[in-house]
Amino acid sequence: MHAGMFPASRGGSTAAAWSPPRRRRWLIGFLAALALTLTGADAAFAQSTPRVLVFHGPSDATIDAGVAALETLGSENNFEVDPSTNAADFSATNLARYRAIVFLNNAGDRLSTAQEGALQGYVQAGGGSSASARPPRPSPATRL
Repeated sequence: MHAGMFPASRGGSTAAAWSPPRRRRWLIGFLAALALTLTGADAAFAQSTPRVLVFHGPSDATIDAGVAALETLGSENNFEVDPSTNAADFSATNLARYRAIVFLNNAGDRLSTAQEGALQGYVQAGGGSSASARPPRPSPATRL
């Protein structure tokens, strides 16, 4: 995890906040929320095999474990998982292929105004989204 995510003023150190049991509980909760997102998605996104876009930051042990867990969940529940670090995937045409989008441990302002607009249109049309840890922040001019 990133240093400073849980400053001492908020009651703990990074190591204590993300101990292995806590990570497992968090991951189970996150995956349950994702499963609910997938089962409740709008019929406009109906496909023969649902797809999930997993947008993540640079690879590290936490992200690799999260992507692997989502891929396992997908294979066990008949949906495809497309991991990506490429913000160019956020176009209206590309997002229409997905039933849900997962933001996995992203930090910073990674989407352009046009990409944020495509994401906003996707969500407003009934597409599901879920974020873990730190989703990409919208620019001040755009609100989702």
